[in-house]
Amino acid sequence: MTTRSAFGARLYVGCAGWRIPGLYADYFPTGGTHLERYAARFPAVEINSSFYRAHRP
Repeated sequence: MTTRSAFGARLYVGCAGWRIPGLYADYFPTGGTHLERYAARFPAVEINSSFYRAHRP
């Protein structure tokens, strides 16, 4: 989802992952990877990889 804030900035709404629970699978296209199906509906996703370990240089 994309929307504009009160200040006119564009905001992107996504989730902190792209796994789709079976209950909601019918709302997403079939085929492709989890990320490809997620990207068909949402323009942004957080990749919270630094939560699990520090990034390498």
